Amino acid sequence: MSAEEGEEEDEEDAFAEKIVGKTMCEAADEGSMEEIKLALWREEGIDVQDPENGDSCLMKAIKGGYLEIARLILDVGININLANFFGDTALHWACTRGFEDLVVELVHRGAHINAQGEYKNTPLHLACSNNQEAIASFLLMEGADVTIRNEFGNDPLVMCANHKIKVKVKAVKDEGDAARERMKKELKDTLEERELKSKLEKMKQEKEEEQKRQREAWIKSKVDEVLAAEKKIDDEEAAIEAARQAELKRIEDERIAAELAAIKAKEKKAAKKAKKKGKKK
Repeated sequence: MSAEEGEEEDEEDAFAEKIVGKTMCEAADEGSMEEIKLALWREEGIDVQDPENGDSCLMKAIKGGYLEIARLILDVGININLANFFGDTALHWACTRGFEDLVVELVHRGAHINAQGEYKNTPLHLACSNNQEAIASFLLMEGADVTIRNEFGNDPLVMCANHKIKVKVKAVKDEGDAARERMKKELKDTLEERELKSKLEKMKQEKEEEQKRQREAWIKSKVDEVLAAEKKIDDEEAAIEAARQAELKRIEDERIAAELAAIKAKEKKAAKKAKKKGKKK
């Protein structure tokens, strides 16, 4: 085999290796967007699970915190309710990691909110135990069951690591949908208050910016006035100096002219005197 043929074979092997590439799970586990896109281009199975633990590529991406990849996988159309060998789903891991926006998206896309995973924990169990107040509140408002117990006999209330979460879970446990509706109203009021504060802050900022622009414009006008006054003074001084120089030149010209006239008169007088002496001889 020639050296050239050997090089071509090496290139073909490298190309073949790239075509084979990584599985969706491997690419998501590494957080490689390029490998994810290559896997999709090769039409790799989107719902394939890791043979070692049953994790889906979506779970891999969430575990690693690769949210951009997770959202791409969601948009492709993965089965978001795939469970690994322990029963955990993508929603379990999003709650554990505290990815609030992703939790909202998963639930709105149809994730099973009361799915029981490892140790029979639900997403609400994990949100409570991991001190994820915003996520726990959202799950409660979306109807998460507060009575489900895990393998250790603990319901979400027992798992609460935060007093605020505990109060909300207990309220739902005691009052049911009335508490959920109250939480929704409180959230709505909070969002409206935030929006109002945001508008007021924006108005304040705009007013301060306008005042700053006016102040800068006033300062600029005063600076322009000073510069104009200085220029006027400079122009006047330049005019005075020009007039002085012109006057000096006039005086000098008159002096020179007078001296020349005197010289000419003296020469003329001397010439007349010489002429008279010549006639006497």
